[in-house]
Amino acid sequence: KSSDNDFVYNPLPPDFLYISAVNWKSKLSKIETIRLESFQTPDSNQGTLAIGGKSVDNFSEARKRQDINLLDAFAKRIQNNIESGDRVVISAYSKGSRDRLVQLLHDHGISGAICVDTWFEACKSKIKQIPIFVLGLETGFSVESLTIYSEKDILGDRLVRKARRTRRAENFIKEIGSLSKGDYVVHVEHGIGRFGGLETLKIGGAPHDCLRLLYANDDKLFLPVENLELLSRFGSQEAVAQVDR
Repeated sequence: KSSDNDFVYNPLPPDFLYISAVNWKSKLSKIETIRLESFQTPDSNQGTLAIGGKSVDNFSEARKRQDINLLDAFAKRIQNNIESGDRVVISAYSKGSRDRLVQLLHDHGISGAICVDTWFEACKSKIKQIPIFVLGLETGFSVESLTIYSEKDILGDRLVRKARRTRRAENFIKEIGSLSKGDYVVHVEHGIGRFGGLETLKIGGAPHDCLRLLYANDDKLFLPVENLELLSRFGSQEAVAQVDR
């Protein structure tokens, strides 16, 4: 710098920081590379391998219908997968939701659900076990003898995505307005509870709008409205579930 208030900015040339397009192509030409495609390539295309991947049922129909229990439908589906010889794995948003999914499956007669920390542990599990681990997977897929379901496939979208946290306040009201008192909701860390309405709390001497969530043993959780993305719906509006502690 030339003085206390005058700074000289000397940025590095791009070539010092990044590989140029020409150099990148040159490096790739010297090694074996694999490119993944979303679509089936023609059989005549040399050097391609079709692995037969396909999407899995996201249970959206079961979440909408009042005559179907969501978790019973899911339990039946993964039991069919296992009986067909498929290894079933479930990805969760967080460790808290992973633990909750294990408990939910146990409550619906699927005792094989287990918590694991890595993909290696999931692959080493027994075929009748259902390993659940944390992975940022939006939707599941099936390939060869492996089927992966995501938390979103089972429980659906969260009410709000993190990428939309900067939206305007009236959109918060619209999202919350779609909830009715008594509706079952799922908190990503604390599990299944019931929506108990809005409540204004004084935090640091200032009013703060919160969602009141009701859990077992009269436990209550107050969730600030700006953290609405931590919630997802549980099945249809008429769904019946056991709330967590």
